[in-house]
Amino acid sequence: MKKSLFFLLLSTLLYSQNINFTWIQGTNQTEQTAEIGLYGLDSDENWPGIQRDMSYVVDKEGLFWMFGGYSEGSYSSILWSYNKQNNNFTFKKGRPYNDSDGFDKGINVESYRNMPSGVSLSSFWTSNNNLYKFGGITSSLTASNDFWKFNIATNNWIKISEPTNDGAGHFGTKGVEDIANIPPALINTTTWTDEQGNLYLFGGRTGLSNRSNTVEYDTLWKYNISTKMWSWIGGSDQPNATGNYNTLGQEHSLNSPGARYGSCSFKDSQGNIYIYGGFFMVNLNIIY
Repeated sequence: MKKSLFFLLLSTLLYSQNINFTWIQGTNQTEQTAEIGLYGLDSDENWPGIQRDMSYVVDKEGLFWMFGGYSEGSYSSILWSYNKQNNNFTFKKGRPYNDSDGFDKGINVESYRNMPSGVSLSSFWTSNNNLYKFGGITSSLTASNDFWKFNIATNNWIKISEPTNDGAGHFGTKGVEDIANIPPALINTTTWTDEQGNLYLFGGRTGLSNRSNTVEYDTLWKYNISTKMWSWIGGSDQPNATGNYNTLGQEHSLNSPGARYGSCSFKDSQGNIYIYGGFFMVNLNIIY
């Protein structure tokens, strides 16, 4: 049974100079179709197929999760898990055909029928045995700011909030939570969680780069898992903001990385977040 493309493991041996890849899944041929398999059942024959711009996280149990993605002009709504212990994928939720419309039974109503629409480049987190998905690019080539939770225990999606008209955000007062607050429709954001499981979202752009009305943000958002409210806690509420750098190596209340999308983040053992790179008119190589 042919599968699609490579799935690689990069092994770094501690105290050693040996850094090697291991081919652990997939075929060395291109343009292979997906093998969905049976719903909820992992198998060595399951394979997601050709995709890019997926959203992905690793949960506290070490299970890999992957949602959505883009392939051959279509957008996926499928949620996959990957178990590194047995090297198998599992089709968890979604429709096996692309560009599917989402469905929900209502805000904060859990149902086995609920499902986000097919998207790519959405924001994705894992927190307290749940997955969270925000926004993404749909088949209409527009970004959305709908917000969803996936309950890992029940295998059901729950829609937390509807998308706003034209994807507009509501920033409210800086540093203040409010039930009305919502980030604008964004893709290519940088995300992480804190020790309490709260969600953070930095930067992003409002659409694909070939769209004339696309802008970038440097806003830092926090979603409080306990209060279920967003707050704008850093950066500007205006698009295309330039950065404030001040003195290298010195913390300052006015420091800001500036608007960008596509940057990466790392968290150290003390919970500090490091943000590197991104794009805003030019490629960036600054670390914050």
